[in-house]
Amino acid sequence: ASDIVFLRAFHTIPIKKFYNPITSLLSVTYMRTIAEIRRSKNLAVPNKKDSHYKPIERVVKRFNPVRVPKALEAELPFKSKTKQVKTNNPARAVVLDKEDKRVADLLGQINLLHKDKTKKRREKVQKQKDAYAVKRRAEEAEADARRQKKRKTFFRRE
Repeated sequence: ASDIVFLRAFHTIPIKKFYNPITSLLSVTYMRTIAEIRRSKNLAVPNKKDSHYKPIERVVKRFNPVRVPKALEAELPFKSKTKQVKTNNPARAVVLDKEDKRVADLLGQINLLHKDKTKKRREKVQKQKDAYAVKRRAEEAEADARRQKKRKTFFRRE
């Protein structure tokens, strides 16, 4: 039959030193930096074309106009709807020039979309809260029933 034999034999082995300890920092000369080597050999700093700064060329971004969906525009109050105003009377003419009007319209549309998005988000959060409240009420009712049953069994024993 095969027997398992454990042999415990230890022997101390001296470890070789792979370093040279420094006893005095005065006699040590460390490695020279690249700048020191260049200075001692009178070499100029290499001038690489890739290392120079290049002027930044930015492309002007053109954004598409904001389009308000027809269904959303139908729900808007009259003040916020897009209107085509045609007047023959110069006294009632709008003072804004084209650019100002475009900016005002764009800001109004962006605000409208933002309000609609926040309204939808609030409704969604409210639905989630309501669902959670219903769930919590059901859990609480279950827990109350469990506690009541436990109390009944406890007091019945005595």
